[in-house]
Formats: sequence, structure tokens, C-alpha cells
Amino acid sequence: LEDIDSKFLDRQQVRRIREQLAFAQQTRDESERRVAELERQRAELAQSRERQISVAEQVVEQALARERAARESLKQAEQTLSISAKVAVASARERVNQARDRVNQGKQAVDAARQQLDTQRLRLRRIERLEKQGLRSVQDLEFARNDEVKARTDLERAEDGLRIARRDVNVGALGQDQAGLEVVRARAARAAARAQIDVALGDVAGLEIAPGQHIV
Repeated sequence: LEDIDSKFLDRQQVRRIREQLAFAQQTRDESERRVAELERQRAELAQSRERQISVAEQVVEQALARERAARESLKQAEQTLSISAKVAVASARERVNQARDRVNQGKQAVDAARQQLDTQRLRLRRIERLEKQGLRSVQDLEFARNDEVKARTDLERAEDGLRIARRDVNVGALGQDQAGLEVVRARAARAAARAQIDVALGDVAGLEIAPGQHIV
């Protein structure tokens, strides 16, 4: 305006030009401020994105670590289940079967011992009558008494053996139940490990990180 001779412009026109220049300057300043604000927001978004990437990578690594741990737990559960099913249960079942065999043998032994005791008692009573009649000697009577005592002792021993065999059956049955419980526990541990694997894989999939990318 200084280069323009004021005599060619009226005062109103000069004022309007100055107002237009001032408005243009204000508009430029506001545009620069908006640009600066947009740059600031872009920088904040970039920082936020970097933080999200870092958090996502940590979450992925943690999920993968849980998956590895769950797979190791699954492996151990499978081994425990195999041992419990193949060894513990089979061994407990075998002990029960052996104890039942001893029970059957014990019953037979008790029956035989009882029959022998009955035989010796009858023989003892017969010899006692004969000894009173003078038909058998005192020595024969003592032998018969000793045989009766021996038969009674054999019966008591056989009954003790039968009681022990029956107890072993009960103990073996408890052992078999315990082995079965171990199988159930191993199966539960296997199911829990599989569930942990599914959860870990679900966590990874939920992040939706495509191959070659590192963003959520």
C-alpha cells in the first residue's frame, strides 16, 4: 500500500484492503496451527500404535508360552495316564485275583482241616472207649489226643490263612479303586491341559495378527 499513491485510492478502499490482508494473515496462522495440531495428533497416534504393537507382541508371546506349557502338561498327563492304566490298574487287578485264588485255596484248606479234625475226634472218642475196656493202651490214647490237638491246630492255621486272604482281597480292591482313581485324575489332567491349549490358541487367534504383521 505504501507503493500505491493514496490519491488514487479512497480511504474506504484502503481500509478494506488492509482488512483483507489481516484476514488472510489470520487464516494462514490458523491453517498453520491446524497443521501443527494434526502433526501432533499423528505423532501421538504413531506412539499409541507402537505401544499397541509392543503390548500385542507381549500378549502373543505369553499366549504361546502358555500353549507350550499346556502341551508339556498334556504330555505328562498322557504319560501318567498310560502308566496308571497299563501298570497300576493291571497290577492292582492282578493282586486282587491272586488274593481271590488264595481265598479259594484257604476255603479248601479249612474244609479239609475241619474234616480231619472231625475224623481225629471220632478216632479219639473210639480209642478212649477201647482204652477203658482195656482193648487199647494208654500210649495209643496219648497218640490219639496228640493227633486231635494237631488237627485242631491245623484248622486254626487254615482259618487264619483264609482270614488273611480275605483281608488281602479287600486291600487289593482298595488298591484297585485307588488305581482307578489315579486314571480318573490323569484323564482330568489331560482334559485340563487340552483346555489350556485351546485357550492359549484362542488368545493368539483373538489378536488377529496375520503372518508377517505385528499389529493388533
